[in-house]
Amino acid sequence: MLVEVLLRLQNPYRLWKDAFDESSVCEPDSQRGWKPVPGIGFDFYHRYMKGKREIRLNSLGLRSSKEYSSVKEQDTYRILIFGETTLVGWELEESQTISSMIEKNLSNEISGKKIEIIPVAARNYCLGQLFLWYKTVFHKFDYDLLIYYFNVNNPRRTITFHESGKPILFTKPVFLWSEAEGLRLCGSPQTKHPNDMIYLGPNDNTIIERGRTARTLHMWLRDCIHVYCALVDCFQGATRLRKFNDRTEIKDIEKSTKTKSHGDKILPYQWETCMHILREWSKLVSKKSSPMIIIPHMAYYNAGNNWLLTENKHPLGFKYNEIPCRRYLKYITKKINVEYFDTYQYAYENRVDTRGFYIHPRYAYYNPIGAEFQSKYISKMISSYLPS
Repeated sequence: MLVEVLLRLQNPYRLWKDAFDESSVCEPDSQRGWKPVPGIGFDFYHRYMKGKREIRLNSLGLRSSKEYSSVKEQDTYRILIFGETTLVGWELEESQTISSMIEKNLSNEISGKKIEIIPVAARNYCLGQLFLWYKTVFHKFDYDLLIYYFNVNNPRRTITFHESGKPILFTKPVFLWSEAEGLRLCGSPQTKHPNDMIYLGPNDNTIIERGRTARTLHMWLRDCIHVYCALVDCFQGATRLRKFNDRTEIKDIEKSTKTKSHGDKILPYQWETCMHILREWSKLVSKKSSPMIIIPHMAYYNAGNNWLLTENKHPLGFKYNEIPCRRYLKYITKKINVEYFDTYQYAYENRVDTRGFYIHPRYAYYNPIGAEFQSKYISKMISSYLPS
């Protein structure tokens, strides 16, 4: 009983049943499926994070205490940076997020110009949703540089109508591509249960795995007793994926190396879809006479615990030369003529110790140390695009 009390005092939100309901701060959107509710504030908590974080969204639904006009001031160098969960950084204070620190770093380097970073990011978003956000809102903005902060979740979520375990609100259309019609949006089948898994197969066939609610004594104890939950975490191991009795693990899609029956045979089909979206996006950016840069987030599964240095294959990840964000992104960016900055290569060649970068081994979320590393790297790489 004493251990139970101590665990509850350390983090009262450690139990799965007490998880933060992300859909409570989102609303339906006719194009993107859902969007962050603009102009609100709330406290965010997480089972592997001590304390709460105060989150404020501006009138555009961005995590920023600033408001942005579509017309930038004359003495301003403006950068749009697009991303999802790892960029929005709810686990960090706003001043500690990657986008905030990039703005601070570049402002200290450049005199005579105001540096403005607009963080266009939302949790659980995919590449297609961010592309639609750009087309409907931010394409109208003045800007000098566009950065896409690529996450390992992007390929699998880009072909996923609904991810098993997410609220029903988090259902969206996905992009299809064909030689005859190009990119087109495909509406989602009806999601009936939060544990439904609905996604596209390699031949554009819709795969539906209906979910259910599993109730066992083990699950009740895990959800309600902190001591039991801690023991489960201990037996699972630090990085082992959870095994569910009632839903499908989205990460299984990432393991697919199947290609479509048409199109580019080099890329797995989920990555091919990403390539076509990024190609269309880069065409729109080029019309603004602005460069586009793609930079990958350095995920724990590929880089944590110094796997980049030891070159040991992580049970759930890849060797250095097999990391998809290196293999496929390098190919895609070359194919569509977009700049690519390889975070993994920088960490690998400079023998960067990554062990203290993440809030917990199961998650790709950076702590302040990891966010500072990434922001310094990005700041260094984009400095060549800044006015002298």
